[in-house]
Amino acid sequence: CDSEVTTTNIPFQPQVVGATGLAISGIMDLTKAGFAAAAINNELTSFSAGKVTAEWVTNTMAGGYVNLPTVTDGETLDPANASIAIGESWYDQFDAFFAATNQSGMNNMPGFPPTVTYTQAIQGQQAQVGAVTFAGNASITDLTYAFDSAVMPTGEDVSLSGMVGVMVLSGHCNAFPTATYDQVMADAGAGFANVGTMQRASIWGYTVMASETMPDVNATIANDFAVCFGIGGMFANVFGGGDDDWFTDTSGTAVDASTRLMNYLGVDIDNAVAMNLLFGGQGDATPTGILATNAVGDESATAFGVATFIGMDAATAMSTYNLDTAQYGAIATWVGGWLGSQTALPLVLLGGSGTVTAEEFVNITLGGEDPINGGYLTYSLNMGGAWGVLGASAGAPPVSVAPEVAGNLLYGPLGITTRTGSGLFLYGELFGQTPPIDLATMQPGAPMPWDEAAIGAIYGIDANAAAALRSLLRDAIYDDFVPDFLLGLGSDGPYKTQTVNEWLFGWRDPVSAFVAGDITDPTLGWTKLETNQTYYGSGGVSTGPATTYTICTGHNSDCDKGETLLEDGSNELPWHNTEMMMATFGLIGVETLDETTGGFLTGDGDKVDAGGYAITDVVCSGTSKVKNIPVDDCTASVDPTTRPITAKLIKSFSLVDAMTPALPVYFGTEINMQAEQLSGLIIAGDSTSTFYLDMRGPYDRATAPTMDDLQPVFQIVQSSEIEGDDAEAMESSIVTNQNGLTYWTNFDVPTDYIALLLLLGTVSCLILGVIALGNDEE
Repeated sequence: CDSEVTTTNIPFQPQVVGATGLAISGIMDLTKAGFAAAAINNELTSFSAGKVTAEWVTNTMAGGYVNLPTVTDGETLDPANASIAIGESWYDQFDAFFAATNQSGMNNMPGFPPTVTYTQAIQGQQAQVGAVTFAGNASITDLTYAFDSAVMPTGEDVSLSGMVGVMVLSGHCNAFPTATYDQVMADAGAGFANVGTMQRASIWGYTVMASETMPDVNATIANDFAVCFGIGGMFANVFGGGDDDWFTDTSGTAVDASTRLMNYLGVDIDNAVAMNLLFGGQGDATPTGILATNAVGDESATAFGVATFIGMDAATAMSTYNLDTAQYGAIATWVGGWLGSQTALPLVLLGGSGTVTAEEFVNITLGGEDPINGGYLTYSLNMGGAWGVLGASAGAPPVSVAPEVAGNLLYGPLGITTRTGSGLFLYGELFGQTPPIDLATMQPGAPMPWDEAAIGAIYGIDANAAAALRSLLRDAIYDDFVPDFLLGLGSDGPYKTQTVNEWLFGWRDPVSAFVAGDITDPTLGWTKLETNQTYYGSGGVSTGPATTYTICTGHNSDCDKGETLLEDGSNELPWHNTEMMMATFGLIGVETLDETTGGFLTGDGDKVDAGGYAITDVVCSGTSKVKNIPVDDCTASVDPTTRPITAKLIKSFSLVDAMTPALPVYFGTEINMQAEQLSGLIIAGDSTSTFYLDMRGPYDRATAPTMDDLQPVFQIVQSSEIEGDDAEAMESSIVTNQNGLTYWTNFDVPTDYIALLLLLGTVSCLILGVIALGNDEE
């Protein structure tokens, strides 16, 4: 039938249930990918510059600073004097820069030289008010502690011979430029603790003391200028550190991708190749560049090229990105370190302490603030900051869950990224209680109410976090994110329009094909409601092996003639079998084919298999005739309010099969049968089978529906009756043969002819007897 019918898209909502755990896992994987991409971007933008700057310090100190003969006269110095010489050189460069850029504002002024250095400016100020005490580059102190040993108050190594130390100092110099004498002295009452210059001098150990208790402020400022100009200038101006827009440069003045990769990884890659490696496919649905995403404009990224890269095998990646073996090995190790959480980001760079990997970032941000950018992620328990502000959560405090607890919540035995954990959670949301299991042992047990207390006990979180988890998983992900994601894969959504033939005998669902492994494979993703050798419209795609039924012939006393004994070797209904019972914790019980008819009725304990949807009792009451054949009239029925067929339609052999509220389809049927009285053979019958949809809200379907709740959505009407020729043969074979006087008149067996001869002989004898009697009377 080519008539179109619009009704529930049967696979859709079960796919939403089944995909929820995968979706959460995918979101967390995207979070890891986003973290990794951001970290890699930071490495190219700043870490590479920090690395080569630190290497300059290390190498120069190791060589005793002999590379500037004008300072050292080519003499190799000890570490202390080498560090002082380096500092003096930096100061002299700053002094010249100060003069060249007229930072004093006195260049070419009457009474002043054409250019005024910083040293001249400070000494001039001192001369106006008293004695000149500032010694210019002679103020530079021993910098070996800054180069080799500096640590933060929290213990992190920030020595300038290390990449992290270079970046911390450079960032601090940029954020808090060197202060003036007056600015420093204004904070004297606070022990100089709030001025960037004095903070750096304390951390990197270049505070110059005028006395035991009072610093030489001008000398300390001079050291700060020298170190910030030398380290910060090398980091930013020489090696391109902190240049967030380096990749947009068209003038050729920015440090390019090839140089940055060489500085950081020591791998030589042509710049055009490097740019494609980093930014290829930016804005495409499937970006390929390690720093590329699918975002366009202000859109949020939902696909990251870093994941595309790591998902390729070596040969594919080398071909795609035009890399040789050595280049690929270096890049793959680098990227894999971030995505595999083997590489960690030092949080001291962000003003914090410790480190964070991609995996730790996911755990931290699920139940707390983003340690890098601040605020809350959208798909976190704080839901981008909406928790406690919007809806029923208004007034609730921010959620705070320890990272290790968040990790268990996500990836533990009942973690919401797992099939078991997400299925359990959604079961609770849909039914208002847990499945009948002991969640500690996963053995059979009494169900308990599903509420914040139960959720808190399962995951070790407080009631506020449990309420937020319910809102995140059910409302944000199950109700919103996953359906939209499936629509993006080509699903028709909750409802589908197609022909009756397609509904019954086959249609292709793109999401099912995606889950099966290849959304483009035309042989994948097919489903049907009724039996057929191939899927309708598939071009010959087989529905699989034919079902094999074992029927009792009546020769075995342990079964009734015509009774269905086995279906594909089992006496259990395929979706109500032992495997299903175990998978659903007993929520779907075992139903057997015992006593089901295979075409005959015995009149005692008969059952009928209603198309595989239900097994129900046969009741016989009354008799009638079908084409002159006496029959017993029998009926069977299935109450739709008691027969959800969710498990048959899904048949995933998981807890999802028992989630009727997710696919609330019910089955009802009315069957009439007429069985020939002597043999029990069913010679006529009809059935009307109806599929119903529970129209209650998705979270109101925990209890059995009433007929008022059910909306008929599909109906199959069938009827069959013995053909005329067959009826005549049966009437002759059975009905006529039961007549004591005329059983032989159908001549269906050789003995009927003997009966005729006997009858003729009898009649002849009677006639002869009558004749003989008449002769006697004469």
